[in-house]
Amino acid sequence: MLDTASFLCQQAVERSLKALYIQEKKILKKTHSISGLAKELNLPLDFIKKIAELEPVYQKTRYPDIANVIPAEEFERSDVIEFLNTAEEVLSWIENKLK
Repeated sequence: MLDTASFLCQQAVERSLKALYIQEKKILKKTHSISGLAKELNLPLDFIKKIAELEPVYQKTRYPDIANVIPAEEFERSDVIEFLNTAEEVLSWIENKLK
């Protein structure tokens, strides 16, 4: 369950970054690199750092052979809380940019 929550945080950030990317660049960039999107969109440095910590979640939850443990055992409650906070901050910031 913690792996699913972590994955959904990553996906929320990825989708919102892509929405902003489409607004700013007028094209969809097909990538799962949320830190790359954040850098291209010139997000604040503190967001870029937090997003970089969230980025590996996509691969760890979708491709269990990457990690040494199964996804359900990969994440702690504290990880999910951090991911949720990051997602909330980034989504709020992007929401203001999309207005």
